[in-house]
Order: sequence, then structure tokens, then C-alpha cells
Amino acid sequence: MASLIKKNHFVTLAILCVINLFNFADRYTLSGILDLLEHKEQSGFSEDVNDLEKGLLQTSFVIFFAILSPLFGYLGDRLTRTYIIAAGLFLWALFTLLSSFSIEYWMLFVFRGLVGVGEASYATITPTIIADLFPAKVRVRALSLFYLAIPVGSGLGYGIGAGMANIAETLIPANYTHPQNEPWRYAFRLTPLFGFALSLIFLCCIKEPPRGQTDSKVNKSIKGKHGVKAFLVDILYCLKTPSYTLSSLGSIAVSFCTSAWAWWIPQYIVRTSSRVSDDGSLCTMQYTDLTASLICGGLFILGGLLGTISGSELSKYFAKRTNQGDALICGASQLVAAPFVYVSLLLAQYSGCVSVIWPTFFMGVYLVSFCWALTTNIILLVIIPERRSTALALQILITHVLGDATGPFVIGWLSDTIHYSEPRSAIGYPLTCSLYVSIFVLVLGGAAFLATSFFVERDRYRVALHIKKTLSKQEEEESSEQELELLDHKEENSESEIEPEGNNDKLLIETDKVKEIQL
Repeated sequence: MASLIKKNHFVTLAILCVINLFNFADRYTLSGILDLLEHKEQSGFSEDVNDLEKGLLQTSFVIFFAILSPLFGYLGDRLTRTYIIAAGLFLWALFTLLSSFSIEYWMLFVFRGLVGVGEASYATITPTIIADLFPAKVRVRALSLFYLAIPVGSGLGYGIGAGMANIAETLIPANYTHPQNEPWRYAFRLTPLFGFALSLIFLCCIKEPPRGQTDSKVNKSIKGKHGVKAFLVDILYCLKTPSYTLSSLGSIAVSFCTSAWAWWIPQYIVRTSSRVSDDGSLCTMQYTDLTASLICGGLFILGGLLGTISGSELSKYFAKRTNQGDALICGASQLVAAPFVYVSLLLAQYSGCVSVIWPTFFMGVYLVSFCWALTTNIILLVIIPERRSTALALQILITHVLGDATGPFVIGWLSDTIHYSEPRSAIGYPLTCSLYVSIFVLVLGGAAFLATSFFVERDRYRVALHIKKTLSKQEEEESSEQELELLDHKEENSESEIEPEGNNDKLLIETDKVKEIQL
């Protein structure tokens, strides 16, 4: 194993982790400034923005991201992956920067969607590079380091969004009313700088590893076949793999809940604390957008870090005992997380103090974060090497359309519906009721992961059998090539042997002549 892992592999992993960090920071920067988009006086738009429209901003990003993921998955199984990723990073940074110059809501909606084009090229291909750098025994740890960027980057996004807006509001004079200088715009002008730099670093420093090199001992990249028919065959293969399909359903639940929480919990805290304070209850602390975003960011960072590491270590422990460990860990963690989130919402609604929800909500985030690295590892274990990029891209499509895109939208739509049906309801009550949906989704996701455990062992055996056949086929091809080379070499030797014989005859004749002269 040590011979398979080189120092430059760890350098590559470090660069990938940094890119993923800023990727998720950019994705959740917007959630830290949602309140600044609500009123047209603050946003600079011609109309106010409601909860449904706020949720659609994340939905637009995820729709572009998900729809284009299969295309990049197809290309990632057949073309040079480093070039695709570098181009995607450049597009991501460019469209993020253009988002800050939106003069109307629809422009922000479109630019946030186009950011997903760049991110799709990166997210679908990167895990396959990690799989080709690190053998199965250490792959979970490598993936866990990579996926630590999800909670850390998400929390960093809260801080960048709210922090940059707060700094801009402080530094920009109150009488300066330039249309492109609203404070929220500066939240989108920091991460693109890192995006452009990382695109150049990735293009210059990362070397493309052969596909499947850690699964086989032949240093020859395993590539998928070209053509639309081959692509459809790849998709059908993935959908016919039970552990892939069921784990994807579980990933939908994780994405639905985490995107909904990341998008709406800061707003939920601000509204609920305002209602409690107005009612004269025990809690006198009223959260602002900045404080709520910073606390939520810190909670997601800490809970995500500890959860991802815990999930990785549990996976390593159970891997020595059963092949079903990853699926069982993911299922159990979601089922246990659901009661903690339920208690959090109840405490905020009835206790009279919003601050009491932090410990229980932290436990919910911590337990759900067990799944980040393990779901990808399940796919890498049950899908053959030449179809992994396609499998990951297809899962991203399904997971993000039904999870990331749906979560913020559904919660925002339910909040507006409850608010309009009960206009006299307390501030924060509609959003509280809509967030209860995430608990039900968590339970369904946990059940899907538990069902996955029944099929993982069989699907892993199929992958091992396929790799063995591919390996023997490659060895046969190499042996036949070697035989042809030997035949060519023998023919060359036989031709070269004839010429010296002729030369020797000439030498003998000349020697005889010399002897005659001497006599």
C-alpha cells in the first residue's frame, strides 16, 4: 500500500480540499445576506423579495448544477479530468463575481444558476481522482478530509456573507448611493479571487492519475466507451445496482435537510428571537442577521468536523468486521438525529428562549455529518472504475434536484403558505412549522440507508469480479504484445546474422591471399 501512495498524492489531496472549502463557502455565502435582499431599499432591486423567491435562489444554482453533472460525469470517464476541473473553477469564479453586479432579482437568479455550471465540473470528477490516488483501505480517510470542507466551507460561507456585508456597511458612507454599492454585493467579491487562483494552480500542479490504478495492479487507465449509447448503458448499470439506488435515496434526505437548515435556520433564529422578545418572555437576547449567521456557521463547522471524522473512524472500525458498515452507520445516524432536531424546534417554540436549541441542534448536525464521506465511499465500492464519474454525476443530479434544490424551496413555500393562510400568526411560527418536514425526511433517509446494507456485499463482489476480468484481459493483451515484439526481434536478429557470415567469407579470402603473397 505504501508503494501505491506517493507524496504528491497528498499534495493533490490538499489542493482538492482547499478548492472544495471555497466551493462550499461560495455556495452558502448567500444564506448570510438573505435578509438584506428582502426590502428593495436595501437590495437595490425594483421589488421586495419574499421567502419563496429567497429559496429559489438556491434552487436555481442546484438545478444548473444537477442537470449538467451527468454531462461532466460522461466527460470525466473519457477525457483528461484535470483540464475539465480547471475550466470549471474558472467559470465558477467568473459567475460568482458577476452575481455581485445584478441590478434585478432575475439577474441574480440567473447568475447563481450559472455558478452551478462551474461547480458541476468539479464535484462530479474530484472524488474519482481521490479514488485513483488512494487504495480502498485508506480511501475513506482521504474522502473524509475532502468532505470536511462541506461543514467548514458552509460555516465559512455564513461568515463571509454576513461579515463582508457588515464591513461594507461600516466603510461605505451613508450618503453614498451608487447603485452597485449595496453592502450585500461585497459578499460575492471575495471568493472569486480564490477561485481564479486555484484554477491556475490546479492546471499547473495536478497530474492526471490513471483511472482504476488503485483497484488493479496494471498501470493502465481504464476508460469508458464513447457514444450516447455507452453513456445510457452506464446510467442503466448504475440504476440496476440496488445499493447505489438506495444510498442515493438516503443522500437525497441528507441534502434536503442540510440545505434547508443552512438556508433557513439563521432566518428562523432571527424571527423566533424577535417574537419571543416582543412577547416579553424570559429570553431578552434578540439575534441579528450577523450574530445568527456567525453562530450557525460555527455550529455547522464544529458539528460537521466532528461528525465527518467520527463517521470515518467508525467506518474504519466496522470495515474489519463487516462490508455493510458504511450503510449501517449512515442509516443509524439519521434515525438518531431526527429526535434531536425535533426537540430543538419544540424548545424554540415553547421554552421562551431561542438560545436553548443550540445543544440539541448541534447534535442533529453532528449525527447527519456522519454520512458525507461514507455515501461517496459506498458508490466507489459498488461501481466499477470506468463508470464512477458517471455514477457520481447521476447521484449529484438526483440528490441535488430532489434534495438541495427542493429543501430551501419547499420550506420557503410552506412558510409563505402558512403565513398567508394565518396572517395573524406569531412571527417565526410559519417557518417553525415548515421546518418540521425535515424530521420526516430524515427518518425516510435513515430507512433507505438501512435497506442499502442488504445489497452492499453482493454489489461489491460484482465490482471485484469485473476488475479481475479486466485485469486478466489487460495481461493477455500485454503478453500478446510482448510475443509480437519477440517475433519482430527474432526476425531482426536473423537478418543481421546473415550479413556477418558474408563478411566472414570475404575476410577468409583476403587472409588466404595475404598468406600466398607471404609464401
